[in-house]
Amino acid sequence: MGLAATVVKPILLIDRALEIARELADKAPVAFANIKTELRALAGSGGGTTDRRELDRFLDSWFSPEAEERKRALAESLRH
Repeated sequence: MGLAATVVKPILLIDRALEIARELADKAPVAFANIKTELRALAGSGGGTTDRRELDRFLDSWFSPEAEERKRALAESLRH
């Protein structure tokens, strides 16, 4: 997602913003929170983490039950 990933007419702004918010809300919450934390750290507005803690957090979210279900669903959708 860039600084200006989408440009819309002012009248469509709220609808498009809500659409993007719904797409983001549909992501796996733990993984999404981890990505936000890392992006904030890269931008200088977060506390940052050590590589080991970052890896542990990533692995915890990647192998969480929710992530496993989403990966299974994606694999299934790609088979059809």
